[in-house]
Amino acid sequence: MKKGFIKVFAIMLVALFVLTTCSRRDAAVDTTLVVVLPAYPLSLDNTLANEANSLIFHYNVVETLVKFDGHDRNLVPGLAERWEMPDAQTVIMYLRRGIRFHNGDEMKASDVAFSIMRGSVAQQTRILLHPITSIDIIDDYTVRINMNVPFVPIMASLTHPGAGITPERVVTEMGAEYPNNPVGTGPFKFSSMVLGDYVEIERNDDYWGEAPLVERIRFIVVPEAANRLIEIETGAAHIAFDISPHAIPRLISDPNLAYNRAENTRVHFLGFNLQSPTAVPLRDIRVRQAIAHAIDVPALVDAVFAGLGRVTNGPMVGLPEFVVHFPGREYNLERARQLMAEAGYPNGFSVTLYNAADVQTDVDQAIIVQNMLRQINIDVQLVSMEFVLFLHETREGAHDMNILNWGNIQADPDYGMVLYHTMSIGGGNRFRYVNHDLDRLLDLGRQELNAARRYEIYREAQEMVYRDLPALFLLHGEELVAVSPKIQGFDHFPPRFPMLNKVRFTN
Repeated sequence: MKKGFIKVFAIMLVALFVLTTCSRRDAAVDTTLVVVLPAYPLSLDNTLANEANSLIFHYNVVETLVKFDGHDRNLVPGLAERWEMPDAQTVIMYLRRGIRFHNGDEMKASDVAFSIMRGSVAQQTRILLHPITSIDIIDDYTVRINMNVPFVPIMASLTHPGAGITPERVVTEMGAEYPNNPVGTGPFKFSSMVLGDYVEIERNDDYWGEAPLVERIRFIVVPEAANRLIEIETGAAHIAFDISPHAIPRLISDPNLAYNRAENTRVHFLGFNLQSPTAVPLRDIRVRQAIAHAIDVPALVDAVFAGLGRVTNGPMVGLPEFVVHFPGREYNLERARQLMAEAGYPNGFSVTLYNAADVQTDVDQAIIVQNMLRQINIDVQLVSMEFVLFLHETREGAHDMNILNWGNIQADPDYGMVLYHTMSIGGGNRFRYVNHDLDRLLDLGRQELNAARRYEIYREAQEMVYRDLPALFLLHGEELVAVSPKIQGFDHFPPRFPMLNKVRFTN
C-alpha cells in the first residue's frame, strides 16, 4: 500500500512539474520568446529601479526622447524628432506627433514634463537628472528643459529608462498600483506577471516604429546559473543571462547552444561600508590597505571568471578616453599583517560580507575573499540572500562589506563615478563614502564643457577614489549570454540591456 501511494504521489509530482513548466513558458514556443533572468525585476516602474533585471524590461517597454543607435553610441532621435541647446543649461525638445501610449492616449508635452521631473526626484534615478529644475511646456509637442547648472551628460542621461516617457494620467490615477501595470510607448507592452516567477510582454501592434518580430516575450526567473543554461539546452528558453564563465567549453561544443560574448562597461569590486557600526576597523585606511594586500586579485579573477573579462585596479572602465589605469596592490601577506598591527588589530576582527545568492560569480568571489582574509585574522561571515533583498539591505547599510558591480551604461564618466558622490548614499554609494572634495570635483566634471579640462577633472577624481579605497576593484566585466540556435537578431546592445524587437525565430 505504501509503495503504491509513493508511486501515485511521484506521478502527481511529475504532472505538476509539467503543468507548472507549461504555465511559465507559453506552449506556442515559436511565437513566445523566453528570456531567463537570475532574479525578478526590482520594479516594473522605470523610475523605481536601476538594476539589470529591471532595465532589460524597461528598455523594451518604455522609450526615451533620445537614444543610442548602436555600439558606437551615436545619439539619435527617439520620441523627440529633433532638439536644440540654445545654451549650456537649456535643451528644447521637439516631439514626434501621433505617438500613442499602450493604453491609446497620445503622448503630449505634458506627459514628457511629468515623466522627466518624476525621474529627477526618484531615489533610483535622480543621480541622472537632478540638475533639471523645471520643464516648460511650450506647446503640445515642444518642451524646454531647464537646468540650474551646465550639465554636460544631459543627453546621455536622457537615454536612460529612468527618463522614459509614461502617461501622466495613468501614473497619477493608478498611484501605488502603477508598477503592477506599467504603460509606455515601446515596441512591447506589459501583459501579465506572477511576482517572483515571470513577467510577460506582448507585441505593440500600434507601435510607431519598426514592428517587433515575435508576438510576446516571457521573462522567467531561474536563480541557479547551471539551470539557466539547461533551459536553453533543452529548448525551454531562448536567451539566458548571467551564464557561468566555466560553461564556455560547453557552449562551444554543444550544437544545441550558441552564445553571445561582449565586453561591457561594468566594474566588479569588493565594497567597504565606511559607516558600518559593526565594522569600525574598516574606517581605518590601513585596514582597507591590509585587505587589499591580502587578496590575490589576479588569482581570484582567474578562479571565478575563467578568462571572462580582465583584472582592473581603478574605479572606471569602458571609456578609453577617460579611464585612468592604476597599478595593482601587491599581494603581500607580510605587509598586510604589518598594516593590521599598525592599525591596532593584530588579532583581527569579524565582519559580514553580503552577496547575492542568485549570482554565482558573486557567491564564488565571496568564498575566496573569506578564505584569503582568514590569513590576516579577519573572520568573514558570509551573508547570502536573493538579489532584490540584497540590493535593499546594502542600500540601507546593513552590510560591512559587499560584492557588487556597477555598469556605466551612459557612456559618460559622470555615470561611471557618480556612485562615489555623497548624493548617492542610499543609492549606488553603498560604501557610504563621504569626500566633499570629490563631490566638488564630480560637480565640476558635470559642468565642464572643455574636453581636455574635463579629462583632468575625472583623472583627479579617479586618483582620489583609488587612494581612499572605498572599494577594492577586481574586474572589468564581460557579458556571457546563452542563446538558442533557433533565434536570430539578438544584439547585445546596450551591453546587458538589449532591445529585443529585432529578435526572430529561424526556420
